[in-house]
Amino acid sequence: MKQKIKSHLFKKISHIKKDLVGNLFSQWVIGGIALIFTLLPLISFSQSNIPVGIWKTHHSYLDPASLTGSNQTIFHVGQESLFYFSIDSRDVNSITKIDGLYGHDFTTAAFDSQNKKLILAYTDGTIDLVGESDIISIRTLRDNVQLESKQINSIKIIDQRAYLVGDFGVSIIDGQSGRFVDSYLNIGANGSPLRVNDIAADENSFFLATDLGILVGNKNTNLKDFRNWTLTNANVSGGFQEIESIDNSRVGLGNDKNIYLIEESGSELIFGTGNSQSLKSFSSGVYFKKDNGFFKMESNGSFQEIYSSSFSFSDFHLAENEVYLSVQGRGIVKSSDGTAFSTIGPSTKIQNFGKDENSIFAFPTFRRASAAVRQSSGSSSSQILDGMWEELDFPNNAVASVSVGNRQYIATRAAGLWLKENGELNRIPLQGLQENTSIRLLQKDYSGQIWVGIEDNQGRLFKILSDGSIEMVSIQGMSFPQKIELDQAGNLWILQSNNTGFTQLRVFKADSGLNRLISTANNQGGLPNGIVQDISLDRENRLWVALSSGIAFIPNASSANNSSSINAIQPLFENAPLLNGESITAIATAPDLSVWLGTEKNGLWNFTNQGTTLLHHFTRENSPMYSNEIVNLNFNDRSGELFVVLPEGGISYRTGSIAPFETLETLKIYPNPVRPDFNGFLSIEGLSDFAEVKITNSAGRVIYSIQVRGGKLAWNLRDNSGNRPVSGVYLVYVLDEFGRERIAGKFVII
Repeated sequence: MKQKIKSHLFKKISHIKKDLVGNLFSQWVIGGIALIFTLLPLISFSQSNIPVGIWKTHHSYLDPASLTGSNQTIFHVGQESLFYFSIDSRDVNSITKIDGLYGHDFTTAAFDSQNKKLILAYTDGTIDLVGESDIISIRTLRDNVQLESKQINSIKIIDQRAYLVGDFGVSIIDGQSGRFVDSYLNIGANGSPLRVNDIAADENSFFLATDLGILVGNKNTNLKDFRNWTLTNANVSGGFQEIESIDNSRVGLGNDKNIYLIEESGSELIFGTGNSQSLKSFSSGVYFKKDNGFFKMESNGSFQEIYSSSFSFSDFHLAENEVYLSVQGRGIVKSSDGTAFSTIGPSTKIQNFGKDENSIFAFPTFRRASAAVRQSSGSSSSQILDGMWEELDFPNNAVASVSVGNRQYIATRAAGLWLKENGELNRIPLQGLQENTSIRLLQKDYSGQIWVGIEDNQGRLFKILSDGSIEMVSIQGMSFPQKIELDQAGNLWILQSNNTGFTQLRVFKADSGLNRLISTANNQGGLPNGIVQDISLDRENRLWVALSSGIAFIPNASSANNSSSINAIQPLFENAPLLNGESITAIATAPDLSVWLGTEKNGLWNFTNQGTTLLHHFTRENSPMYSNEIVNLNFNDRSGELFVVLPEGGISYRTGSIAPFETLETLKIYPNPVRPDFNGFLSIEGLSDFAEVKITNSAGRVIYSIQVRGGKLAWNLRDNSGNRPVSGVYLVYVLDEFGRERIAGKFVII
């Protein structure tokens, strides 16, 4: 089923607390979040008209999740994604960092029905209060240097307050304002820190589920004093994960996945509750999940099945006597009729993007040069085609796909190489290899042949010829090919990475006999260090090399032969080697020759073609990126989108650079007209490489001119003096690389 991708322009939140969320909020948030319980307003753009500087998230909303909410709204809280479903209107909408969330690495969540706020917890202890018209980020726990661990394990709403229980103990906040009311820390033996997993309460006491047993504290005593807490029910090995109150009794879910009656004298096992999960309280009683069933618990320990499913589910929510389930691959499922609800996104979390002539792929598996394999909970692949997300009929755990004509080749991890042709999917046997062989890479060359890299150390690549036949090409010394870049001479620049993370860079060409390692030695590569993490070839034939410390490039890559001197150049930025000391995890080069660099700990950097001028530096603090760790990058020359994978999933950024047109085309200028409140970039598309663009006012005076690499000019609406042009009609003249005026256009500034 296809889902239309829409770009969101939300009305900006007026109630965001900038001292909590950050002063740079307005620079990157396209808008705030609209009323949580009404349909968010949407404005659609065609893919080609998305303005420069726009971010888009690409979360999967079909992975396993926990459910919370009320009788009107259900929140689907995945490990990295969040959407809500309105039971009455049946509207489904996502909430992301673009809308004002602190991040996407959720640990737990609870809905406060009294204050109409969703309370979200993050791995670093930050709390978001998502209300009907605002999002407040609370960083008190995160910033508490005295807490060794800030992990929040559960949130319970008790007496109109939110109780945060975690590795640090218990903290209590006012659900309306987010103000901290009280905390019970270091309540373990002799005042030591004690991990708390869950909390329940009655009129007189609090009951804490811990790995040691149940900790009971009388509300009429000073509960900041560890001596006023009593450890009970220590007879259950491994302790308790969850606890709930039923009438005047309590039941606990043990870490052994059994449910117990909790009494002062000890815990009594409730037989038949093995393999239970998700002990939850609703107004109608306490319920739990066991296998694929949904059960109601009574205060005497008896229970009855309310619903049994034919498929597995990760969590449940009860609303108006209807059971809603979180089902992997479907989202929220209404149990009575099987209707599924979810919002747009790929079919599972993205670990790597890939591209073909007409589409962008989202893959669930990626092997890093460091040898770490990243695998999503699901195994299916998706694609964006003509602005639409759709799940692909690919084998499980695909890692790459390349097309030649109507033949589509698909590489997988642990399932070999496949061919999709005329709607049929068949495995391709490779000489001497088993069916479960892991394929590392597919790379198409200029003649339409496809190079296939295998996850082994056998010193060869397979090559799929234009007629579909396959031959093996021996490459002495090569093992575990990770990535291939092809230069203008047809040389293969091969990044090798074995299963322990040891990397090498090799250049190879079969018909010339070229085969040599690129090292740190003078004239043999001259790399600043030998740990290569990614490579990318730009349009000027420079091979950019990402290193464990800094960046370098090899000029004139196509001139390499077995006897030539090869010495990498380390660009200088601010009188020092570019990003020296930063671990560069990913590189992407753009048609305008700018280079995008992803780092392990310091976000995303964009430099000019020589690496001497910084254009952008995006981090989680000044952009919608979820973290400062970049896993991989992929640049789409056709749309100008940079696709970024972070540990929390995929995101993309619309740059001002697209591939040049072969000849000057009719100009596409947008937005047109330019309205007074527009502070972005004016885009002029349809350019050939090295075209010169002149912008004049109606009197013919040139106010701006520039020579452009690539097919697009992104103009910041500042004239040669740095001022914004006044209202009026402006003309655009374009000269080709020979200085001949070819086409013209116009736009209006209001």
